Amino acid sequence: MTMNAQTTIFDALPEEERNQLIPVDMTKTAISVKPAQKAKSGSSVKSAEEPEPDEYEIDRVVYYAGHRKEVPSRTMKLEEVRAWLEREHFPELTKERTDMVYDKTTGHIVPVLKGHKKGAVMTVYTEHPADPIPNYYFL
Repeated sequence: MTMNAQTTIFDALPEEERNQLIPVDMTKTAISVKPAQKAKSGSSVKSAEEPEPDEYEIDRVVYYAGHRKEVPSRTMKLEEVRAWLEREHFPELTKERTDMVYDKTTGHIVPVLKGHKKGAVMTVYTEHPADPIPNYYFL
């Protein structure tokens, strides 16, 4: 049993896609792969250039860590929503570490945490705090 040509991973692709990805003569040139195009999801993510409206047209919902929280007001801007989430529900959503991703078509808001640099985060109180400090128990 003799083999005519070497089998490659591109042989599993349909012929049109295979012709776009590999050159005609593989022995003389390297494989040239075209960069993948971004998939169009049909949703638009808020960019930094667009100003936020004073009042949103639809009710918005925040999805974070398996929770679904409805935004209390249509007039709240994304930074106000982040501050509300930090104050009421999720203290880890600080301004420095959180990006708010908003989908205009569905009204979904997803807070995305950015990683922090090396080192531990420690809170030092110079005065007795007004709120009670939580007790942490280690096993």
